[in-house]
Amino acid sequence: MTLDDAASFWEDQYKKRYRTELTKAYSQLRAAGDEYVRKRNEYVLARLAEGRHPDSDGGFWSDWTEPARVELPDRRALTQSQFALVQTLLAGGILAGVVILILVASRVSRSRKRAR
Repeated sequence: MTLDDAASFWEDQYKKRYRTELTKAYSQLRAAGDEYVRKRNEYVLARLAEGRHPDSDGGFWSDWTEPARVELPDRRALTQSQFALVQTLLAGGILAGVVILILVASRVSRSRKRAR
């Protein structure tokens, strides 16, 4: 398995695991965006109907309040934890390989000494 294969594997696992969460977040963001546009348009159109315009009325936006933002899921933290898991597994695999190599070399050395 190459590094690209491993990266692809973890990316696929990430996508499967968090697809539902990201779909839900997208729905919330889309709804919040639509609501924002609706409210802003209502605000602007009401003032335009009164003969006010943002280019000529310095107080045009004075009553406007920005709605609260919907927070995005922190994907970076998720990928960092996955990366840490991969690092841990690789380090453990390398350590296990070294230990096995030492044990095999030790056995070979002993069997050669006995054969003499």
